[in-house]
Amino acid sequence: MTESRRIDDPHAAVAILRPLRNAGVRVALDDFGYVKAREDCVTNIPGVFAAGDLRTKPMKQIVTAVADGANAINSARNYLTKKE
Repeated sequence: MTESRRIDDPHAAVAILRPLRNAGVRVALDDFGYVKAREDCVTNIPGVFAAGDLRTKPMKQIVTAVADGANAINSARNYLTKKE
């Protein structure tokens, strides 16, 4: 999957991401199965961002998810701008 591709269909996402998993690419998870990501939603894999309730956070709520989505979009935009 490239940084320029957006996936709306979860089944398509799985089909694209499965080969990465089979190649040993793994997003870092905490002990509870949540994605480890910084406050700017950057994960341990360049170009992969995590937002919302799947991130390690003390509070899980819709407002947090919306704010994380905005942070992830901003981080993705910054990442793509640097790649150009």
